[in-house]
This record gives sequence, C-alpha cells and structure tokens, in this order.
Amino acid sequence: MSDPAQLNNALALPQVLASQTQVTSDRYIGSACAVVRSKDRGKGRVVQRKGARSQAPVVAKAPLYSHLDIENGECTHYPVPRFLPRLAGEWVEAKALNQATQHQQAYAQLCTGSPIKLTGTPLVLSLSQTWGLDHLVKLMPQDQGWSVLCSAQKHNLFIETDLDKNVFGSYYHIREPQSQQLHMTFAEYAQCAKTWTTKKVLFKNTIMQSQQQQEEGNMPAPVACLPAALCQELQSNVRWDWLKALQNLVRFDSATQVTLQAAPFDSLMPAQYQPHERLLAQVTGCQRILLFPPNQAFHGMYPYPVHHPCDTYSMVDLENPDVGQWPHNIHAKGLRCIVKPGDVLYLPAYWFVHAQQLETVNIGLTFHMGMGLRARPPACIPLQLSRHLECRLANVEGVANVRHWLHLIGYCEEQDWIDLSTVKGYRRIVMCQEVRDELEINLALPECGQQDNQDEEWQRILVAMCDGRLLPTPWLNKDFREPLYLTDTTTQMEDVRSAEECKYPQLFRHKLKGTDSARVDGRQVIPCMSSLLICNRRHVQNLFRQTEQFLQ
Repeated sequence: MSDPAQLNNALALPQVLASQTQVTSDRYIGSACAVVRSKDRGKGRVVQRKGARSQAPVVAKAPLYSHLDIENGECTHYPVPRFLPRLAGEWVEAKALNQATQHQQAYAQLCTGSPIKLTGTPLVLSLSQTWGLDHLVKLMPQDQGWSVLCSAQKHNLFIETDLDKNVFGSYYHIREPQSQQLHMTFAEYAQCAKTWTTKKVLFKNTIMQSQQQQEEGNMPAPVACLPAALCQELQSNVRWDWLKALQNLVRFDSATQVTLQAAPFDSLMPAQYQPHERLLAQVTGCQRILLFPPNQAFHGMYPYPVHHPCDTYSMVDLENPDVGQWPHNIHAKGLRCIVKPGDVLYLPAYWFVHAQQLETVNIGLTFHMGMGLRARPPACIPLQLSRHLECRLANVEGVANVRHWLHLIGYCEEQDWIDLSTVKGYRRIVMCQEVRDELEINLALPECGQQDNQDEEWQRILVAMCDGRLLPTPWLNKDFREPLYLTDTTTQMEDVRSAEECKYPQLFRHKLKGTDSARVDGRQVIPCMSSLLICNRRHVQNLFRQTEQFLQ
C-alpha cells in the first residue's frame, strides 16, 4: 500500500463498517461464527471466521413440554395429546414403592380414594419382559373367536356400544355405531393390527373371571377357552401375593375379573367411567391418561343416560368440545398421567378415564376390584344416584319420559300429572315418593321441617341431572346414509303432465289404466308431482286397487 489513496481507504474501512453494521458473536456448540447484522440489509448473515472449521451451527430448540411434564413421563416423540390444553390440570401423584419413604404414603393415599400411580411394582414386571403380539399369538387359543373393535384410520377412536340397548326404534337408537364390533381369533387380530392401513383394530376382552364360590383373597379363575400355557403364565408371572397384600392394606375386595387390552398407536378411548374400582397395570407400551373426578359429571362431562347404547361414556368430544352444546365443559379440569411398563395406576370408581395410546404396541391388564370394606366417596353419590333414579322412572313411565318426571319432582309439580282415581296415578305417586326417599337417604338432605331448603336441594340436584342429558342424540346419526334398494332401483324421467294434471292428479288416474299409458321397457310409468317413477306392472295394479277402495 505505497499509494497514499489506497492507504487512506484502508484506514477508513473499519470506520465505515462500524457505522453501517453491528457485529455480534453468537456462541454455537462446536463452531466459531460471527453474525453480521446490517442496518441496511435486514437481519444479517453468518460469516465464517478465518481458521475455523466449517460446521453448521447447532441451535437448541425450545422444548415442547415443561420440565415438570418431562419429569412425569412426557416425551417429545409421543403423539400430540388428543384433548384441549385447557382440560389438562395437575399431574397424578406418583409414588415409588421401592423407596421406604414413599411406601406408606402410597398406601395412605390409596385409602383416601384418589388416583395414584405406583412405580416399581412387581405386579406384571415379569410379563413386561416377554409379552408382545407375537408371543400372545402363540399363547392364545387358535380356534376361539374374540370381540374386536374396529375404527377408521382418520378417527382411530374406539367406543364400546351395548348392542342389547341399541334396539331398532328405541329412544336412543344409533343407526351406525362409530366403532364396529368384529369377531375374529387373536392371530387374525394381530395380522390385521400389523397390515391394515385404512382401519385400526383394538382388542379388549376378559381373560379371567371370578367364580361364584370364590374364597376371599384368591385370584380369579381363567376363562374356559384359555389354553393351559397362558393360564400357567398368568398364574406364575403375575404377583398375586403382592395384590393380596394390597387388598388387606387398603381393604379392597378380591379381584372380580381381569381384562386384557391391546391397542394400536395413537388410538383413543374417550372419557368413560366404571362403577367399580380398577388397577391398570401396563405391560408394554405407554398410555397418556386424563382423569376427571365424578363431581364434574353433571358440571362438565355430561354422561350418557343409563339406557343409551353408549352408557358410561361422556357425551363431550374432548378433542373438539362444542361449548355451545356443552357450556359447563369450559370449567372441566382433569388430572394427567403417563403410564409406562411396570406402572400400576389406581382408578377409583366413577372417575372418567380418557386414554390415548403412545407406542406401536400397547398391552395392559386391568384388574377389576370389589368395593370391600371401603367407604363410598361422597363425590360419586350424585352420579350413582342418577343411575338408580333413571332406572326407577323408566320402569314406570318409559325411557322417553324420564327427563320430564325428574323436572316435575324437582319443581314439586307432579300433582298436576297424577290422577289418584286410577291405578296409573297410584303407581306415579308411589314412584315420586320413592324418588324423594332415595334422595333423602343418599344425600343427607335437611330435615322435613326445613321444607324450603329441602325443595331447593332437590331442584338443584335433579335439574343438574337433566341439564343437557336424557334427550335424543341425533348427532350420532348425522353421517348415516340410508341403504339403497338395489332390486327396486328407480329411474327419474321428465314430467310431461299439464297444469291440470298436476293440480288434480286424482281426476286423471284413468290414464294409468288405459292403453295410452307410457311404457318404458315393458314397465308402466306412474306420474308423480316432480318426476316419473318406473315400477313393475304388478305393483301398479295393486296401487290402483288400493286407490279405488279408498275413493269408494
């Protein structure tokens, strides 16, 4: 740079860069880079420093879950939760039984009737190491058919419909259930679960059932169709001694049945409650579970009526709830839980369980426990009472009138609908008195002297049972299409009738009898108001005969 002009330009270059750009250094893992942000050219670009090895910068991404979520079992490779974020509340408390400090705390919380996740339990630990679909295919009977639920891939949602309640013409009839029930062997189920792409299948059946004269503390007996190899594995690899010790500590009764469940990836079993307590033991795979207490049944969950085919399920779609139809659901809040292999989740009675499967193969055993000497939690009384009252009123007045009579009893207006001079009126007054007696016994209402407070309590409880419930469910049949009668396919033709023929069709019925009637392919044409229907000649003659008899 002997030239003075070049020397001046070189000295002035740093000042120009300092005035037009701002150089900052970002610390990337394993690289040395400088980010040059230009005021004139936007956000800038990454410039490689001299002597640094060329390596793409690694930028740490923000985690999808909080630190508390990850501690409770959430993982980034799990599918997105199939419920709204506003429904997720606190996490279910987890207790490790292999730690002495948490051992007594876990049993104390089990006695309170609150959900709890037990980790480090030996109940199904041996099965977690061996069980899978291929292993179960070898153990399950080859000629025994099982009930399997089938759902479309786009929904991947499984609801057990009670076929005994889904009677054609009934008040809650469902024309086409969302989940179909198939009958196949377990080997066929495993093949369908691996190969089907447009449909998904779920296996959920009882494999052990308690006997009528079962001694207290004994395990339930396997069903008759199970082979000896599977029975031996259930008896030896399930720690029944640990389950019996748990029954003695928390006053459970003996297990009434054991259910085997195998579900596909990202499948959903929507919110459902059971009238008995359960222990969910995860064998393989993982589940994301959302639990709602029974005191939210009539204040956010809206359970189906007792006589509905979807009894014990919630009417609310937690993936996309319709707040206009279910306004109280906006206040619902549930407890979250991630159940992994070896964990045992205690599910109290009448708690709504919304379960999503997170792995490719998810196998679990559910132990249904008896009530035993445990006291009934007060929160589940309204839901349990609602089931009894619906059955009592339906036996006298029918399923369609349950809502009407609950309103009448709640507002003390039943005297206008009772005629004491008839047998039906006597049955109605006995029915109303039984409903009031059951309310007083179960809810510990005020004494009869405080009639005003008693009426207000009846009205609040009975009206809450009817709010958004005990009505037909037409949204379950909105996608149903009537079947086509292939043998009686109709053909529409152009209507060539005059104005008088359209206005007075009875006066021109002689055209259908004469030789001037239109014929297409040997079949006779019947004129209608908007189209012409082609029918068989015998059907037309019967129609003429009925019309003449009616006019005579």
